Amino acid sequence: MTDIRILKTHQAIENAMSDLLKEKSFDHITTTELVKRAGISRSSFYTHYQDKYEMIDKYQSAFF
Repeated sequence: MTDIRILKTHQAIENAMSDLLKEKSFDHITTTELVKRAGISRSSFYTHYQDKYEMIDKYQSAFF
């Protein structure tokens, strides 16, 4: 069973990325912007993903 905190963190990151993509292109989104929008720390982000490219790859894989 997956820890609910992990699920909430992933959801916050995905929602933040989705919101930011409505405002600008992926290449112009920084990790700092992403974590601020998600309301998490940079270390939390890097606990789950190596970088924004890995994050978007996993998101797209799950989505499709």
